[in-house]
Amino acid sequence: MNGEGTVIKIPEWKNLYDAVRSWEYGSIHTHHEVSDILGIPYGDPRYYDQVNRAKADLIDIGRVIKCVPNVGYKLIEPDEYVPHSSEYVKKGVQKVIDAERIIICSPVEIMSIEERTRADRHREDLTSLRVLIVPKSYSIIRKSRSIQQPEERRLLNE
Repeated sequence: MNGEGTVIKIPEWKNLYDAVRSWEYGSIHTHHEVSDILGIPYGDPRYYDQVNRAKADLIDIGRVIKCVPNVGYKLIEPDEYVPHSSEYVKKGVQKVIDAERIIICSPVEIMSIEERTRADRHREDLTSLRVLIVPKSYSIIRKSRSIQQPEERRLLNE
């Protein structure tokens, strides 16, 4: 039980999952509130583990919570789903570019023959992937920004 006499489910993320199902779109909930729902103190590593676990399952029911730095979490508005999704595209593209850089800059001259062959194939695969996704991802990101209001665009670019 938490301090208010509410029964806390185990695993704790299910408590947050259940709570978010009833939140209004656009509502912001403080870390203190989320901590009470989870029964885990804010700042405890388990707090973030449980929030992230709930976030993953909430997507499947069309509920996306986003961190509001130094405040808590917001259940994003329906009109924020496209730009929010585009943020993940942007991060994913950067990860592919970083993976390609890692393999391109790897010390192939001191690798075994077998590993050098694997590295060459891996580099070719990553380059092919980058060539496929980068142009389309920029289109996705650009289109998602064009539907935002000017004030939202300014906040995203800060």
